[in-house]
Amino acid sequence: MRIALLAFLGLHVAHALWLNGRQGAAAPDRKNRAGLYLIQVPLFVVACLIAYQNGALGRALLNPVYIAAGLVLGHVIFVLSLLLVHGSARDAREVLLGFGAIWEFAIESPLILSRYVGVAVTEEVIYRAAGQQTLIAYLRTPWAGIAAVAVLFSVVHAHFFRNTFSQSLEFVVFAVLLGVLYWLTGSLIFVIAVHAIRNIEIAYLEFLGKLEELGDEEAALREVEHSVLQRQSGLA
Repeated sequence: MRIALLAFLGLHVAHALWLNGRQGAAAPDRKNRAGLYLIQVPLFVVACLIAYQNGALGRALLNPVYIAAGLVLGHVIFVLSLLLVHGSARDAREVLLGFGAIWEFAIESPLILSRYVGVAVTEEVIYRAAGQQTLIAYLRTPWAGIAAVAVLFSVVHAHFFRNTFSQSLEFVVFAVLLGVLYWLTGSLIFVIAVHAIRNIEIAYLEFLGKLEELGDEEAALREVEHSVLQRQSGLA
């Protein structure tokens, strides 16, 4: 089972690197989209089986304390990222003080909420609950497994190669942090919450930019939803 996971994960990373190099920011066409799913679906299925064997999909997956703690920690981490890496005090202030507004934004768009929570669930099952545990077992050291998975997680995302060096470095550090949090807590729902709130808050900042540009909340929300649908589909 672990060999199958590593094989599909290797295929996914290779395909993502090829696709990102060939198409850049463009959404994949129907042929490439089919290729993504042919690799990603069995990868996710195998990852779920391994995660279940590791006990990651048990009753603790619905622990409200870990969910709340993950949302708060993810919120703080993203604010610090905006302030220290992106140098945007305005955005950091908007996010820090706008937790209620962010919640309303997510509820207003089931598409954005389901998309980004779904991505967080899928990626954390694959990379942390299955991939990290598997690589730690093979490499026999937690730090090597955490670092290896963080690199793989980073390079499958197209924006990793388009961002500035500091932004890409921050993304790798975030991936390492997710790995450390999972290793320390053993809670899948905790890292899912940290991951999901980051995704949603990125979309929220995009919404604020569109709102300033268009001056209409409904139009701005539709623009962000369209942007979400146009981005590369799949896990990355």
